[in-house]
Amino acid sequence: MKSAATAPGRPPSSNLAYSRAVDGALDALFGLNDGAATELLFVRHGEPAYSAAEKHGDDDPSLSERGRFQTIRLAMRMRRIDVEAVYTSTARAAIETATLVAASRDLPVVRAPQLRDIALHPAALNGSANDRRKLQAEVRVQLINRPRWDALRGVEPTRQFRHRIVQAIEAIAARHPGSRVIVVTHQPVINAYISMVLGIERDMFFQPEFTSISAVRILRDLYAVQSINDQAHLLPTFAPR
Repeated sequence: MKSAATAPGRPPSSNLAYSRAVDGALDALFGLNDGAATELLFVRHGEPAYSAAEKHGDDDPSLSERGRFQTIRLAMRMRRIDVEAVYTSTARAAIETATLVAASRDLPVVRAPQLRDIALHPAALNGSANDRRKLQAEVRVQLINRPRWDALRGVEPTRQFRHRIVQAIEAIAARHPGSRVIVVTHQPVINAYISMVLGIERDMFFQPEFTSISAVRILRDLYAVQSINDQAHLLPTFAPR
């Protein structure tokens, strides 16, 4: 918020004083720089080897070559900051991502099953999964028209999914007051939690890049989003130290 400049020697105008007061309040609201605040760094796992997994009928793929490259770059970046703990979902790609990141900080990896991806129930599709093009078209139309999981057949209901995710993440935050924690998980999980923080009804409101970082600070009943989809470590200009 900007105000007109005040001439030298004159007291600040009421407009400037009010502007400064608002700026200070916004800093307090969104900065949450109190030492008791917990900072959660949500990381989407590295790119999985989808093609190889599909070829072998594997529903839990490991990282692809590109995914390992992304994760190594992320680990290089994480070496620069203080982190108290690394949590991960139990998916293979997430565990591999978390393991490489944790090794850069000499930390153990804590597996949290509740951070798993949204549950899919293919049996509810009544065989339509066999027609891939038809299924893709159906899902695309449904999510574009109504970006909530309740719009899709055979998917964990929105309310149930959000409740699971919020409970799991709030428990992690409560265990690490005043500390920074890395949470390696999935695109829907990150969307679900940040949607709760921002009061967004959509289940999916952005698409995090693989290994991107989205940061949230928590101080008692206050929440502040610090960044969304930060992927600076994937840019050619990134210089690891």
